[in-house]
Amino acid sequence: MTHAPDSASAAERQDPAPLLELRIRLYRKGADWLAECLDLDLLTKRPTQREALQALINEIKLYLESAIEFGKFDLLVPRPAPASHWLNYYTASIVDEARRVLNGVGLGTTYSLPIDRRGHSFCA
Repeated sequence: MTHAPDSASAAERQDPAPLLELRIRLYRKGADWLAECLDLDLLTKRPTQREALQALINEIKLYLESAIEFGKFDLLVPRPAPASHWLNYYTASIVDEARRVLNGVGLGTTYSLPIDRRGHSFCA
């Protein structure tokens, strides 16, 4: 006698959360650093680059967790930033890559962050 697989256990074995690719830009404005997630239209401002990036990651986690909790993930993700922000992102990305190729070192101002639906990063 064979038993049909339990649907809950079958669902648990599948990958329930495909990775999202979030584009992030770090830039200086006055004395502060701004970190922006273009795919979710989130922005933070802090005194240091590291603090700005960490605050943005925390915002991303909270945003994704809230979208899941309220059952609105598919409506709220992605939530792209305005076109002008994307233009700035891609311009900075091209400039950074050109500096890396020509000088061997880029500024590291644009990032692509793989993240799961709960905001857990898979970057080292």
